[in-house]
Amino acid sequence: MSDKAARGAQPLPVERCLRDARALRVAGGVDVMMDRWSAESNLPVSYEADLPSRTWGDGDRDYVEAQAVRLAKTGRALAERLSRPELFARQRTTALIGRIGSELLGMAVVLARSAVAPDLADAACEAARRRVDGLWSDLSAELATDAGAAARVGERCLADADDHGIEAVVTDIWCDLFDVRVIEPDADFFSLGGHSMIAVRMAARLRERLGLRVPVRLIMENPTVPGLTRCLAEA
Repeated sequence: MSDKAARGAQPLPVERCLRDARALRVAGGVDVMMDRWSAESNLPVSYEADLPSRTWGDGDRDYVEAQAVRLAKTGRALAERLSRPELFARQRTTALIGRIGSELLGMAVVLARSAVAPDLADAACEAARRRVDGLWSDLSAELATDAGAAARVGERCLADADDHGIEAVVTDIWCDLFDVRVIEPDADFFSLGGHSMIAVRMAARLRERLGLRVPVRLIMENPTVPGLTRCLAEA
């Protein structure tokens, strides 16, 4: 059951239409291509000579600023070490950088309007932080074979498909797709409101985050986070 259903709010048909349209967009790779285009357009030219360096606090605004600086340093290091053809041949790298930038821009917009709805801003930023941290992990793994500083942009790694790391990724994806903050270990895909379109979106997210091709059937046959994690760990 989603947060909206738990509150007794009436679901709107237009919301289901928008979610299904987004699922088709994700499954078709449109989001990835847009993120890649954004990164390719900005990577070589969008960095100031002197980036700020200071101790950052724990607040959302400091988080956005710190991650923006980190993203700029990463992009500049890559642009300096690789030619444009070499850099843009790394499609997954540029797509991940573009996604991080998109998430940070979204957080900045939410924070700019936080005076209107501070509680909603807190919830949105909390979810965005999880996504950004996951994207940094993916980017670190993607660049792990490089010898330069750009290879160390991620502070967390999925530890060679460690079961705990996979479960954390799966849980994060479930929370996002079902619009809930916490997924109980025995929570069932179908009881949460899952259907074939959500399974398609979930498969696309798992491929983006873990680099695994996950059949929709596998998700529906293993409808809990622990069960799906075990299957993915054996993949």
